[in-house]
Amino acid sequence: MSRQRMFCAMWLAVALQGSGCVGARLVELSADGGVVAIPTNTNCWPTYFHKAAEELMQKQCPEGYVIDHEQEAVVGHHTTENTVGNNNSLASAVFGLGQETKTVESRDYYEWHIYFRRKGAPPVGPSLAKEPLPVEEPPR
Repeated sequence: MSRQRMFCAMWLAVALQGSGCVGARLVELSADGGVVAIPTNTNCWPTYFHKAAEELMQKQCPEGYVIDHEQEAVVGHHTTENTVGNNNSLASAVFGLGQETKTVESRDYYEWHIYFRRKGAPPVGPSLAKEPLPVEEPPR
């Protein structure tokens, strides 16, 4: 199976599980352009996210648009703790049995950001590309 097909199959599974985010959305808008966010940079069935982003940019800039750059962005962070075992029993107190094991897992949430501007507008400045963007936290 090709790498692209495996990636598409993976996203099909995610889409069927209800990933929470269903397409492109504007995270920043100005008179000259803005930033569109999509869950991942895919453009194959069933997740034509990049195509949806292009349609949204075309809607914002009917006279035409230019993509300045694209990048993956961290938009959230989630940490979980799991404790296994029982530390409250008599056996634990007397013999040291049943000790607790605690694990902590952290992960970042990512999405793909596309910086665009209307045709003829000056390029997006470096300050816009490096500042954190106001985005909604993904569903957990």
